[in-house]
Amino acid sequence: MSHSPSHDAQASDAFQKLKEICVPLLGCSRLTRANERQLLALLDALVTRLKSLSEPQSLLNQALIQYVFFPISSILQRNDLQTVPDQVLERISSVLEVLSKTWWWTCDVQTWEQLVMLSGSNLFQAGPKFRKRDDHTKEAAARCILQLMRPRSQAEASVMRKTPPSHPPEEIFGRFKSHAQSPKFFPILGQLVHNVLDSVTSSHRPLQLVSLQLLNILVSEYFGANYAPIILPGVVSSMCKVILGKQAGVSGWQNSEICEAALLVMKNEILHSLGDDVCVAQGLVRGMASGIEELSNIVGPNDSITTSSYLGDDMSSSRETPGPDPKSPGFVRSTSWLTAMASQLHIALNTLAPLLRHPNAQVLLALANFSNMILGKTRLTLVPSHALLLSYSLTLSVSSYSEVSLLARNGLIDQLANDKDSSIVRLILDMTQTNMNSLPRLIPTHSDAKVQYLASQVEAVCMIASSGSSSAKALRSSIQTLLGPTGHVEKWGFSLLYVLDFSIPSIMPMTTATSQFLGDSSNDTLEPSPIPFPSLELTQLRSTNSSSELEAFKSLEQMLRELARAGGETALYTLEWFVERGTGTRKLQEANAALWVAGRLLEGIGGVTLGGNEKGLEQNVLQKQGKKFSKACRWIVRAVTENLDTFHDTASTAPTDNHEIEEHQGSNTIIEYKKGMNELQTLLDSDKKRSGPSASGPSKSIMLQVHSALLLHLLAITSSVLTQKFRPLLLESLYPALHSLVSPHPFVASTAQSTLRVITSATAYTSPAHILVANFDYALNSCSLHLTRARLDIDATKVLALLVRLVGSEVVEHAGDVVEECFDRLDEYHGYNAIVAGLVDVLGEVVRAVRTERVDDKHPDSTAKRNQAIEAFDRGEQRLEGFFRWFAHRHDPDPLAPDEDDFGPVPQTMWGDVEDERKKGAKGLSEDEAEEEHIPPTAAEDDSPLTPLQALTQQIISRSLYFLTHPSSMIRARILSLLASSVPILRTTESSVLPSIHKAWPFVINRLSDTEPFVVTEAAGLVESLVLNVGDFMYRRVLDDVWPRFQRMLLQLEVADSTNALTRRRGGNIGTRTPYSSSHRTYRSLLSALRAVVEGTELGDALAWDMTKLCRRFLSVHAHPEIQSIARELYIGLAQHNPDMVWLVLCATIEKNPRSVDVDSGKDTETVYANRDKIPSTLAFLKAESLDILGNVCVVLDTIR
Repeated sequence: MSHSPSHDAQASDAFQKLKEICVPLLGCSRLTRANERQLLALLDALVTRLKSLSEPQSLLNQALIQYVFFPISSILQRNDLQTVPDQVLERISSVLEVLSKTWWWTCDVQTWEQLVMLSGSNLFQAGPKFRKRDDHTKEAAARCILQLMRPRSQAEASVMRKTPPSHPPEEIFGRFKSHAQSPKFFPILGQLVHNVLDSVTSSHRPLQLVSLQLLNILVSEYFGANYAPIILPGVVSSMCKVILGKQAGVSGWQNSEICEAALLVMKNEILHSLGDDVCVAQGLVRGMASGIEELSNIVGPNDSITTSSYLGDDMSSSRETPGPDPKSPGFVRSTSWLTAMASQLHIALNTLAPLLRHPNAQVLLALANFSNMILGKTRLTLVPSHALLLSYSLTLSVSSYSEVSLLARNGLIDQLANDKDSSIVRLILDMTQTNMNSLPRLIPTHSDAKVQYLASQVEAVCMIASSGSSSAKALRSSIQTLLGPTGHVEKWGFSLLYVLDFSIPSIMPMTTATSQFLGDSSNDTLEPSPIPFPSLELTQLRSTNSSSELEAFKSLEQMLRELARAGGETALYTLEWFVERGTGTRKLQEANAALWVAGRLLEGIGGVTLGGNEKGLEQNVLQKQGKKFSKACRWIVRAVTENLDTFHDTASTAPTDNHEIEEHQGSNTIIEYKKGMNELQTLLDSDKKRSGPSASGPSKSIMLQVHSALLLHLLAITSSVLTQKFRPLLLESLYPALHSLVSPHPFVASTAQSTLRVITSATAYTSPAHILVANFDYALNSCSLHLTRARLDIDATKVLALLVRLVGSEVVEHAGDVVEECFDRLDEYHGYNAIVAGLVDVLGEVVRAVRTERVDDKHPDSTAKRNQAIEAFDRGEQRLEGFFRWFAHRHDPDPLAPDEDDFGPVPQTMWGDVEDERKKGAKGLSEDEAEEEHIPPTAAEDDSPLTPLQALTQQIISRSLYFLTHPSSMIRARILSLLASSVPILRTTESSVLPSIHKAWPFVINRLSDTEPFVVTEAAGLVESLVLNVGDFMYRRVLDDVWPRFQRMLLQLEVADSTNALTRRRGGNIGTRTPYSSSHRTYRSLLSALRAVVEGTELGDALAWDMTKLCRRFLSVHAHPEIQSIARELYIGLAQHNPDMVWLVLCATIEKNPRSVDVDSGKDTETVYANRDKIPSTLAFLKAESLDILGNVCVVLDTIR
């Protein structure tokens, strides 16, 4: 063969490069301690140089390979192999590995054998002839053997540039393979497999991986079908240990690459040993007939197809097994060996079950491929393991990894397509039936993993049945029969209901934000958020591992969905049966289980999932809704709404905890009379008491909550299935949903909240408020029906109040109907406190909804007042002179006051007023009635027309006044709150509100002396609202009626605080520490009302003096921060009327000018008043050393300035 000059130049250049290393290497062939370091460096350089000459195309020819190999062989010949260090042998193996990449094409059989034996010797275990080598040396040796023994393809021949191969790679590999199977080399090959099996259990991962790759080649290519059974037990056992990570140094899950390689080795070993093709060829089993002609060849004229047709000589006497061909040596299989190996393999395959939970998708892919291949290629030999392999494939077909589930599902569909004798179909149906029967027995045992395992298999079968494949038609028809009228749901349904017991989780997160529920438009531009539902808890699956419990619960849910999905409309019979059981029985545990199962079946038939995407439902499949399905959904809605009404009444009277149930169950205990000493209660007795009936499950109250939540689930699912068709059903379903929304139980209320949002989305409304506005008449009519004597519901008033609150300002159009309904019911049920209180709450919601404007500042001249106060404040002592003159004569009698001495009958009016008196007499009015007829001029002159909302508010005020004297203190308080909310709406038309307030004023004043503190608080709130909105009307009433009562209450509270242990513990005797006490709320209301009086009326000096003097103690640091804040605002408001009075009272209280010296630093600062650091002695009586008010006084005075 001629060579081009360029090739010769390249070969010469390669020779020179190798010569620079090989010559010194040959000089160091005799290993000593002195040249060991040099030898290692030369070997490293040689490996690097060989790699550069071999990539991308090899420049090495036979001469260069022999030239490089000579110094390597010299090192091995001149030194004892056991004395050669591991590092040297590692590098020698690396050199041989690079050489073998090219040498394999031209190497003779003898050289190949020597190279394999040389490298294999490094894998031997420690013994008298072999030294124990480290893992890195074994890894290099295994890589060299792998390079020598792996088959090549024709595409790899391009690496030979100088000397292309003279023979095809198949012929070269066949020559090496034949030599390896020769009687001379086969024992060496067996020893090599033994050494490699030891290496695969190493903790060194690279050695483990390359050993598995080498073992796969040995099993697949060199042992093959003839010799693979010899090493079958050892290989399978070692691979199971490797896959499960049972070798030393492995904790947790095995590496994914190791698992994948081990499964590949195990698959090839099983197929070469027990594959159908091999066993059929040796006559151990008989293949299935694919046609009439082949069937006639198998069955004679007098024979029939029996099990003996598929078995060998040991199982059937009608046919002899031919012996092995002497010219084809190999392992001779027998039927007894096949039976034994199948049993052993079944045990080994069963140990792979934990691999289903491996977190790596590549391992699951490898396991799915392994199961499908073994199942497809061993249909006749590994019959006992078919169910196990099918369970693996079924479990993997519902994996969370899409590529894994797709591969496993496609593999199962292919198995069904090739299932000519329907054995796989029958086996799958048997497994499904067994799993369905086993689930009710496993659920009570808290076996979460087993429940999830079996449920996922049933789910996978149903998914295959509903895939639309023609090969799954038999599965689909069987599932439809199971769920149809002839499926005997009564048998398997009851067994499932008896073991499902639901409860509420101890920790329940908030599922829906209030802004989202009320339809907050500020988040319209954001992504739609999901609508989660509060989760339920299956008590039988409650374990220490919450994740496994959750996965098992989800598997049960998905199993039922897929069952219904595969059954289609045929499953409506089973669905209706469960709904009837859930709504018809009074056994709560059974009813809850039936409703839960019905909900999952309805999801499967309708193709939706509760609590998924932005609409709360995840569309899994677009299924056609027939008339039968729509009719069933409407029937479910009616049954659910009727049942909700029934259970709402029951829930209100249900026991709230287990103690009440225990008392009820213990009512039939035997009463005995015992005489003697009292019995001692031991720990055993308490255990027996705790193990009673009350500890067997959740309380009745919990079960009622679960029942209501499951009924709401059905409403949400049916609305999402029917979508626009659900709108006519809102007439029946709105009230139950709203009724659940006002439930006192957070779990039920949160579920109702999510349900209403789902119904809103399903019926194409933007928010719950919009759906209620569009169907307000329906909802109001439902509330009215539940307020009749025939269907009276105490919670109907709460539902009506919630309806008004959710609708918001849109209720204005319907407010008249609501108010009319409320007053009609008040007239009918005025003696029932609960109903009256609820209706008053509804009126309050109406008033809050129609308030279209905020309460503005009634006195726009407040800035002018403040400027006047600042101006007076700056005038200094000139202002003080007037104050001191008033102070000196503040107790003098008023000369204009009427004389109180009795001089007999005298004229009380001027002579010109006689005509007016005659007019009053002509009208027939008494003095009191004439006073009541008087209307302030501001109100009488106000003739502006009322808006519809104001007219409605006026009607509410006028018709609510009669309840100010109601016997119930709660109703009195709510009426006062209602009036306080209504006054700001009518502030622009005082003539519409002042007559009613004037008429009810005595009752309002009496409420300030009520026995209940919260009524006094609301009365003070009404005074505050009146003063802020109609201050001119309230000025005289505050002076004559309000302030004396406030003054008396403040003094009484001060005396009460002095004897209260909570206040004395704090010091200062100013209220309690908690803001939730009655005294704190009373203080807050009184001070707020006084602050409103200061802001809304023109105070006289006498009233301002009394307020300033009486309220000082609320500036103390011992008072609650909220009380201090209101008190500071009060004094700032008083300072706008008379800043000198406030300054003098506060400074006299602390007996100094606080700003003559800086409180923080003690340095002299600018004084507020010039020459006023000395407090007049006439104010010494105001001194109160016990009040620590210095800080707040500084804040007030700074604000004044």
